[in-house]
Amino acid sequence: MVAYPSQKNRETKNERSDTGILIAAVTILTFLVGLGNWFIGTKISEIIISPLPEKILNKADKVSTDVITDHGNVVVLPPILTNLALPESNWIRVAISLVSKPKKKITEDMAVKISNDFLSYLRQCSLDSIKGSTGLLYLREDLLERANIRSGGKVSSILISSLVIEK
Repeated sequence: MVAYPSQKNRETKNERSDTGILIAAVTILTFLVGLGNWFIGTKISEIIISPLPEKILNKADKVSTDVITDHGNVVVLPPILTNLALPESNWIRVAISLVSKPKKKITEDMAVKISNDFLSYLRQCSLDSIKGSTGLLYLREDLLERANIRSGGKVSSILISSLVIEK
């Protein structure tokens, strides 16, 4: 078949109008998707940034202190900062609290002696002995044993509230 020039013009006009419609549709859809993402992003950021209600914070504080004080008194030791034995360039900072057995009291002098024992023990530790979850468990057990020896068995547990090692 032979195509006449008038038929070629009609086909090119139809192809141009189809691509124009397609480009317009893609542009509109892209704009709508961007608008939806912006709307969802602002709503999610409002939820994430909003502070926790004070009731939840106060309840969490009360629960933890109630559990601890039912078992005995809590003595917060001053943070211990010292260098480790190996490598000597590493420093450790530990914040520890002592929980006494019920009806037992840890005096201030006893707490100072326990803190000094902890300091001397930490100076003998190496970084490899503290690494990992088992290292932390062994550290906690060793510190509890030292506290019980120094206090005459008055300490029921120790709480390590922070442990920082600087290389």
